[in-house]
Amino acid sequence: MGGLFVQICLGSGLLLLSLIGVVLSVFLRNLPQVWEFVVRLVRKIFMLSYRFYCILLTRLEPFGEEVFGIQCTSNPYRTLLTACFSTLLGCLICLVFQWTIRFWFLGILALHGCFIGLAWQDFFEPAGLHMGSEE
Repeated sequence: MGGLFVQICLGSGLLLLSLIGVVLSVFLRNLPQVWEFVVRLVRKIFMLSYRFYCILLTRLEPFGEEVFGIQCTSNPYRTLLTACFSTLLGCLICLVFQWTIRFWFLGILALHGCFIGLAWQDFFEPAGLHMGSEE
C-alpha cells in the first residue's frame, strides 16, 4: 500500500514540475509582448493622469493667481501641486477601500505626481504640427 502512495506522490510531483516548466516557457516566450503591454499600460496611466491634472490645474489657475499670486501651470508650482494631488488622491483611494497607507506607497504616489509635473507637455504632447494653433 505504501508503494502505491509513493508512486502517486511522485507522479503528482512530476506532473506539477512539468506544468510549471510549461508555464515558464510560455511566459518567457511571450515576454516581449508582456513587456510591451506593461509599457503601454503605464503610459496610458500617465496619460490619463496628465489629462486629469491639466484640467484641474487649468481650472485652479484663476484662483491661484487671484488669491496667492502664482501660476498653477508654471513649472515649480505645477510639479508641487501634481505631487500633492497625486498623494492626496492615492490616500483617498486607500481610505475608500480601507487599505493601510504605507510610507513607500506615498513615495510612489509623490514620484508619480512629480513625473507628471516635470514631463508635462514634453512627454505627453508630440512636438511639431498642431492643428488649429496659431504659431
